[in-house]
Amino acid sequence: MSEPSLEGCREKQRRGMKHLQDLDAAIAEWVSLETKPYRISGEFRPDSREYVFTGEMLKPLDDLLLWGVMFGDALHNLRSALDHLVWELVRLNTGKDGSTANQFPICDTGAAYWSSGRKGEPSTRERCLRGVSDAHKALIDESQPYRTPTPPGATPGLSVFRELSNHDKHRLVHLTIFAVDFRSREEFDDMFIVNADAGERIGTKLGPLPSEGEAEILAVEFSCPGPNPDVRMKHEPTLNVGIGKSRTRLNDFFLVGDEIAAIIETFAPDFPT
Repeated sequence: MSEPSLEGCREKQRRGMKHLQDLDAAIAEWVSLETKPYRISGEFRPDSREYVFTGEMLKPLDDLLLWGVMFGDALHNLRSALDHLVWELVRLNTGKDGSTANQFPICDTGAAYWSSGRKGEPSTRERCLRGVSDAHKALIDESQPYRTPTPPGATPGLSVFRELSNHDKHRLVHLTIFAVDFRSREEFDDMFIVNADAGERIGTKLGPLPSEGEAEILAVEFSCPGPNPDVRMKHEPTLNVGIGKSRTRLNDFFLVGDEIAAIIETFAPDFPT
C-alpha cells in the first residue's frame, strides 16, 4: 500500500477549480458576444410607484444544461477532495484503508454533528471520522459550519456547498440562471437618479431573466411622498449568473474552493513530504 498522501485531494480540488474556471469562461464568452445576447430596459411607473426593469433573451441559451453539468463536475471534485482527505487521514492514523462510512462531515448544528441516533447509533462525527486521530478530528470540528454560521447575504459556505452537491448527485442537474445582481445597498441605490417627490427606495422584487420571452426581472418600489415623483436610471443593472433556486452566485464558489484548499493544507504538516 502506498504512503498516505494529500496529492490526490489537492488534485481533486484543482480539478474542481478548473471546472469552475471553464464554466466562467464559457458564460463570459456568451455574454460578450458582438451582438448582445440579451436586452434590459426600464421605466418608472408612477401609478404603482415602481421603477420596473424588463428583460429578454435575444440569443437562445443552447448551453444551459451543459453549464449545469459543468457546475456539477466542479461540485463533485471539490466534494471528493474533502472525502479523500478523510480517507487519507484514516490511512495515516491506522495504516489501513477506511470504511464506506468515512467521509468529511458537514453539519449545520452541533446536535447534528455530535448527537447519537435514536437507537444509540454513532454520531455523525464518530461514524464519518472513525479511524481518524483525535487531533485530526479536532481540526475537522473547527471547520464545521455551525461553528461559524453564514450571515444572510454572505458568501455561501460549506452548508450551501453540501446541499448543492447532494442535489447534483442524487436529484437533478443544476440550472444556471441569469438575474440582475448588486453586492451592496449602496451599489443598488447609486443606479438611480431620484427627485424629492419620489422619496426613498422601500421595496424590491427580483426575478430571473427568462430563457424565452420577455418578463419583469426587477421592480423597485419608492415611497413617493410628493405629487410629481420621478426616477431615472443612470446605467443598466449588472447581470450575473446564479445557481438554480439557491440564487447563489457562480463566482462565490471560487471562494468555497479556496476554503476547501485551506482545509486540506491544515493537515499537510502531518503527512510525509
